[in-house]
Amino acid sequence: MIPPHFHARYQNYKILVEIENGAVKGEMSERALRLILEWLSLHREDLKEAWAKASRGEEPDKIEPLK
Repeated sequence: MIPPHFHARYQNYKILVEIENGAVKGEMSERALRLILEWLSLHREDLKEAWAKASRGEEPDKIEPLK
């Protein structure tokens, strides 16, 4: 079973990030990865809720981007 995660893209980079522990699969520029992990730390609970909704076939709520 795949753990709860999200995908992130930046330029030609693509990664998969586990919501619970922030484990990253794939490659990303260091600066972009720092921003993605900061966003994860700010929205971890929102992401867990979105994953739960999507798992039930529901439309997840939008999550605010990093400002």
